[in-house]
Amino acid sequence: MRRTFDDFLSQLNLALGNRQDITQVHRAQLVNDALNKVANMYEHRTLQDIVQVQIAQSSDFGLLSDTVNFSWIDNVKDLQTGRPVYPGDRDKMEGVVKRLGVPSRFYTWGLQIFLDTLADAPHTLKIWYMKIPDEWKVGPSVLEEVYDPLIGLWAQRLGMIAVRDYDEANALGKEIQMYTSGHKFPMREQKLNDRGTSIVVRQR
Repeated sequence: MRRTFDDFLSQLNLALGNRQDITQVHRAQLVNDALNKVANMYEHRTLQDIVQVQIAQSSDFGLLSDTVNFSWIDNVKDLQTGRPVYPGDRDKMEGVVKRLGVPSRFYTWGLQIFLDTLADAPHTLKIWYMKIPDEWKVGPSVLEEVYDPLIGLWAQRLGMIAVRDYDEANALGKEIQMYTSGHKFPMREQKLNDRGTSIVVRQR
């Protein structure tokens, strides 16, 4: 039987004891912080999703739905050309006069995706992305079960850092390293733009 949110909270309560300086609300936040920490470090099939965005002719941007909760974009494909559209540098793309053409680069800003050209025709972009987990309150984690022990360890480590028990936090850090070294978790693949920094798009 899988651990639920209440199980993780109980585990954290045991680690922190009867401290009065860290409330139950804060403890619940720590469990959510641990979930997001693990979600951001590794590839998770349960967080993968796809969305399509329409680009009008002569436009250089498309609107992302406000229900699309990006953590990061993994891949973009132009369905009209069958070609990938790669991450680009915003300053370089906006520092020139854009002309009609086939998009080859993109960047995101707010709820919009911008292209390096004015679309020569209507284009549909297919976007593969990783979601940010919704706030966790009940039931099991949205991640695979194998990550449950890691979430528990991270929640405890973040809790110890919060109460400034750095010795215990360091010990938990070693436990985390031991657990991850025994599992070949798929690490998050960074997508690099022209400046050599990863493309991370957060909407919350």
